[in-house]
Amino acid sequence: MVALINENQAKFFDVDSDRFSSALAVTEEDTGGGTESDQFTELCLDEPFLAISTPDESKTLRLSQFNKQTSRLSAKRILKLMNRCESIRELSLSFSLLSDELLRALSSDETLRLETMRVEAHPEAKPTVNVSSETWSNFANHLPDLNFVLLSYLTEATDYESLLAPHVPLTHLYFGENAPSSVIATVGERCPRLIELVVGAYGPETMDETLFTAARGCPKLAAVGLGDCELTCSGFIKFVSICCERLQVLCISDTSLIEDSEYDIAIVSTKVSELLGKSWEPNYVPYW
Repeated sequence: MVALINENQAKFFDVDSDRFSSALAVTEEDTGGGTESDQFTELCLDEPFLAISTPDESKTLRLSQFNKQTSRLSAKRILKLMNRCESIRELSLSFSLLSDELLRALSSDETLRLETMRVEAHPEAKPTVNVSSETWSNFANHLPDLNFVLLSYLTEATDYESLLAPHVPLTHLYFGENAPSSVIATVGERCPRLIELVVGAYGPETMDETLFTAARGCPKLAAVGLGDCELTCSGFIKFVSICCERLQVLCISDTSLIEDSEYDIAIVSTKVSELLGKSWEPNYVPYW
């Protein structure tokens, strides 16, 4: 896995996983020689490129921020770094690094075998150039089995116009607490490849219709997690009945379910368990 961050985020990005047997620290400093070169001659790297680390470092892959006086990482530099690490299967990067150039390069490189791509989007780190629909389509066709994960904290509906679209191969989508409800409501129309949907908050209206649309428009949807959201018990049971054959993970708190004349929480638990073919209960939130 390689993780790329920009200067607006934390200085170090740590990945703690037993999967990593090597540790790598990458820094780039301003040497006064300009920023035009696409070579990694200014990167401070020990030889070999991925040396076997000591036991206490074996869980960490670390990349430091790039000096503020240098240009942001180019697509060519990202590809050069990835091609030096033959075992890379996951690319994690800021939304600000997405570009036509980068995705075209990833789509044309036959040596990379990416399995997961994670994009984290914050309001202060937006890309300056939108990726074209043709580039996204070529990227999706080149990596048809890719897990494309988007963690979004964007707060303006216009920020999602080019990112949530049928030609963008999103498979896992996480909305932060301030994501516009109007955008979340369009997921069923814009994300046909979606496998997992997590919503931090939704309102002020109930989420019933949004979930119905997602269940029908996302035929692969298998995992749903809802935070500060409200939906009626009747609407929740209808949603589960639409996609019960493929639902594997369903997380919702009891405080999000609005009881009605037809169903209360206890009946919902029983009914949903019957639909899923396994025991299910909402997450109970203490009232103290």
